[in-house]
Amino acid sequence: MRYLVVEDVAERMGVSVRTVHERTRRGEIPHRVLPFARRCLFEEEWLRQWADGAELERVDLAGGGRIVRPVGAAEPMGRVG
Repeated sequence: MRYLVVEDVAERMGVSVRTVHERTRRGEIPHRVLPFARRCLFEEEWLRQWADGAELERVDLAGGGRIVRPVGAAEPMGRVG
């Protein structure tokens, strides 16, 4: 699976990169930040579910990582995080 980055999401949503960063900081858009990393990654399916009205849940990971995903969204097999 290919992840989207902040610039991709900003373009698709028609907003600035700053707006996407702010929404990720507040947990208002589905994304993941791997432990000990700063880059936000976005899964297209999670973004689609969120755009369709799914509520979000936040999972904080050791090392400063986090996952904000639609409630009930499964982690794809073989993924770390």
